[in-house]
Amino acid sequence: MKKKRTASASLEALRIVADGVKGMTTVNCMEEERYVPTIFTSYNRATGLGGHPLRRMMAVHGKNQTGKSILAAGLAESARRHGHIPVIYEAEWAAEKRWLNRLVLGEGTLFDMPANLDELFSKIQRNLDNLRKGKEKGLIQDEIGCCFVIDTLTKLIPQEQFDELLKDGIKKSYSMQAQWVSLWSKIIVPQAYRSNSSFIIVLQERQNIGASKFAKQRKVTLGEALLYDVSQRVECTHSKQIIESGKVVATQFFYEMEKNKSDGMTNQAGSIFTGTGEGDAPPGFDLIREAIEEGDQRGVIKKQKRNKMDHVTIVSGEEEILSVQGGIEDLRQHFRTDSDDFDRYVNFLNVGSRRIK
Repeated sequence: MKKKRTASASLEALRIVADGVKGMTTVNCMEEERYVPTIFTSYNRATGLGGHPLRRMMAVHGKNQTGKSILAAGLAESARRHGHIPVIYEAEWAAEKRWLNRLVLGEGTLFDMPANLDELFSKIQRNLDNLRKGKEKGLIQDEIGCCFVIDTLTKLIPQEQFDELLKDGIKKSYSMQAQWVSLWSKIIVPQAYRSNSSFIIVLQERQNIGASKFAKQRKVTLGEALLYDVSQRVECTHSKQIIESGKVVATQFFYEMEKNKSDGMTNQAGSIFTGTGEGDAPPGFDLIREAIEEGDQRGVIKKQKRNKMDHVTIVSGEEEILSVQGGIEDLRQHFRTDSDDFDRYVNFLNVGSRRIK
C-alpha cells in the first residue's frame, strides 16, 4: 500500500519563489473573509458566514415581483448600518422615494439613475477613485467600503449602440452590452476587493420564447455569462401574500442561494418579509416576522403546554432562551414591544449561522 504524500517544499524554497512578488503569501496567512451581518437572519445563515461577504460581486435574479430589488436594498441597508457607504444605481427610472424611505435607506444612501452603460461605469469608477483618495487623505477609514447596487443592469446598453438603434432600428440582440459587462466585471472586481467594497447586480429574467421543452423556459437576458462570473448568485423564486383578519398585512419573498464561494454551500433557501402597514408592523421590512420564520424553520421555536396554558418557547439545545404565553402571534407582539429581547434572539440566530471557523 502506497503511503500518502505529505511532504511540502521548505520554507526557504517558498521564500525564494515568492521573493519580489508583491502581496504573495501562504494560504494559511490569507486574510479572513470579511462580511457584514445583514438585517435578514435567513440570509446570514444561507451564506455560511453569518452575513454578506464584502469585496465580492453577487447577482440577484428572478421574475418580476419576486423581491429582487427589496433583497438588494436590504443588503445595502445592512452595509450602511455597519459604517459602509451604500450606492444605489437605479436603471429602471421607476424608484419611489416613499418606498425607499420605508426601507430605511433615506439620507444615508447615495442614489442615481444612469441613462446608459457608459455613464454607469464612469460614475462607479469615479466613486471608487474618490473612496481611494479619501482614504489616502485620512478622511475615510480604511475599513469602510462602498456597497453598490445596480438595479437593473439589463436595462442599460452602451451609448454607441443606443445611438445606432435610434438611427437604424433594432436589427439584432445587444451583443455589445454583454461584452462590455463581462470586461467591466473583470476590471472592477479587483478594485472592489482592494477598497473593501461589494457589488450587488440585479438581473431580470424573461420568458425564453421559442425554447424547446428541454431548454430553459426562462433566461437572464444579457446576463447569463455574469451569473457564472460572480462569486455569489441568488435567485428570487416567488412571493406570497400574508393575510390576517381579511387584510394583506405582509408579503413573503422566497429566494435560493444557487452559488456561494464563501463556504461552498449551494441551494440554501430563505425568505424575507415586507409589511404593508395594515397589520402590527409599519410599512417596510418586517424583520420580526422574518426572524420568527427563520427560527421556526430551524426548529428552535417550540409550542408547549404549561399549566394548561399555551406557550411558545425559544430553545438552544436543552437551554431555554425565552418563553412567551400564547402562540406565534403573541411572540411577534412581544418582540415589537421588547426590542432588547428581539435583539438577543437575533444575535442567537446569527451566532448559529456561521459555519466557517
